[in-house]
Amino acid sequence: MNSLARKSFAAAVALVVGTTAVCAADVTIRYSKWLPPGYPPYDQVIEPWFAEIERVTEGRVVVEVLPKTVGSVVGQYDVVAEGLADMAYISLVYTPGRFVPMEFAELAGAPGKPENFSLAYYRTYEKFIKGKMDVFPGVVELTAHVQTPLQPATKGVKIENPEDMRGLKMRTTGATLTAAYELLGVVPIHKSSAEVREMLAAGTIDGQTTLLNTVTNFNGVDVHDHVFILTGGLANAGQIIGINEDKWAEISPADQEAIMAISGEVLADRFSKTHAADDLKAIEIFKENGYTITYATPEVEAQFGEILTPITDDWYQRARAAGLENPEEVLQHYYEELRRIEEES
Repeated sequence: MNSLARKSFAAAVALVVGTTAVCAADVTIRYSKWLPPGYPPYDQVIEPWFAEIERVTEGRVVVEVLPKTVGSVVGQYDVVAEGLADMAYISLVYTPGRFVPMEFAELAGAPGKPENFSLAYYRTYEKFIKGKMDVFPGVVELTAHVQTPLQPATKGVKIENPEDMRGLKMRTTGATLTAAYELLGVVPIHKSSAEVREMLAAGTIDGQTTLLNTVTNFNGVDVHDHVFILTGGLANAGQIIGINEDKWAEISPADQEAIMAISGEVLADRFSKTHAADDLKAIEIFKENGYTITYATPEVEAQFGEILTPITDDWYQRARAAGLENPEEVLQHYYEELRRIEEES
């Protein structure tokens, strides 16, 4: 091999080695998807965010959506923590008692517009909990948000006050809502949304307390005809998008920073605004379908607040036992942040 050939061969080897090194540095995040296709928070928030991750990292980090949900919906946190998938959308209400410090957003009666809930939630979490408590062991939280409030939707039953709910059989979706039912004299029904549709159609239950947009997005318009709306609802639900901590460590500090710049409160706020807009669409669909829509008066909201106070008191005790030193201050800050955001908007 002559000198020129040797140099050309060496250059080619260097190019191959260099290219291999670049490829090896790339990170593919395997995402376990369970939210259904067409659901606005996935289509309008999560999926575009995946594209943003690839863009801000210049292709060094990409998200691969797995063809099937890994594990159960309830078990998504453990799926991520154990590395069975790298990332997932995790509903905190599915494992009651596990993420107690985060439950302040589940409490009834949060003031202000639902479109601001997640921004206030994330800022409160960041101020009092993030980096101070090991709430999510094995998992790095990329954003934390809440849904719009859970409101009673019924078939053949009009609700105007707490007494109207006594004795009703209604689907529940979490421990906080179940506790509210017990205080209100409601019989909690633990069934899936598909089963609830069948039970409502058969008249064996009276309704459910859920996001308004769940009724429209999950084929429930024809099996309800009444909606009762309270400021802050009867309960709410917190979610995170979590990534396995070892997978996160594979990403360079610069790319981690780029990803967090489009995540955190930015992504949380996008979730709330999407949910709130979808709720408004749901209300229009209810009107088109002849629903009775009842808004609680301030007096009625005060009645609900008084009845549900023990749930807040219980959270204070459990949160303190879990290591949150100042749960009363946390909840107060959340409400104050909601009011402040609304005043500034």
